Amino acid sequence: MFESLLNAFLISFREGIEAVLVVMTILVVLRKRGEEKMRKVTIAAVITAIVACSATAYALGSIALVNNPELEVALYGMAALAVFTMVIWMMRTGKYLKKEIETKVASYSGNTSLWAAIGLFSFVFFMVAREGFELSLFLLAFGSGIGGWYYVLAMIAGLAGSIGIGYLLSKGVLKVNVGKFLQATAFILLILVIQLLFDFMHEGMEAGIVPEPSNQGIVNMIDYLSHDLPIFSYIAMLGFLVVIGYYAVRSFGTKQPIPVAVKSN
Repeated sequence: MFESLLNAFLISFREGIEAVLVVMTILVVLRKRGEEKMRKVTIAAVITAIVACSATAYALGSIALVNNPELEVALYGMAALAVFTMVIWMMRTGKYLKKEIETKVASYSGNTSLWAAIGLFSFVFFMVAREGFELSLFLLAFGSGIGGWYYVLAMIAGLAGSIGIGYLLSKGVLKVNVGKFLQATAFILLILVIQLLFDFMHEGMEAGIVPEPSNQGIVNMIDYLSHDLPIFSYIAMLGFLVVIGYYAVRSFGTKQPIPVAVKSN
């Protein structure tokens, strides 16, 4: 159970950070431009996306909790595919993500028409809902058939941590290259995808969907890495700690030298 809670925390933290950074970037741009109306449109889009993703996650979760092996296999496969494509996209565009968001928002700001407001609302909704859908799919894949308040609290803790990181960034306390940070943490998610693949094979073999290897040693290894020792979950946790620790040291560990007065002769 511990690894399931750990995965819930890590996944919520990573997906939450991306959503928080996107929303924070948009709000900062609008604040600098004095676009109060568009800021309200942005907040409304964020709330709508959260409600829509929560309703979708609840509906899918209600189905997943019936402990249907075929459904669990489908969730593992969809989650692995969704995260893999997200990582590829992030590796290609993450470096320019902040600039692209600023450019997109700037094209809507300064325009008081209804279509501009609809355009910004749709853009923000899509950006946040995409993260919410990935989060729901990933969490259900790792926690299908588990449920429970501990699992929910781990998810909330991960989201709270991402909001805390976003707050520190907005105040300039934590100095992070947004593009590289998102790329690094997205790459770490690939480690969890490896864990998903072992879970996919384990559940698929139990359901008779995935053909069982003739070598019993391979079967035992898949079972062991899937349930007895989910090592990739722990590697991912270590990776997150390394990345966050690196940026924390860069932000807080470098002290400015104290100027020394030079006496003139």
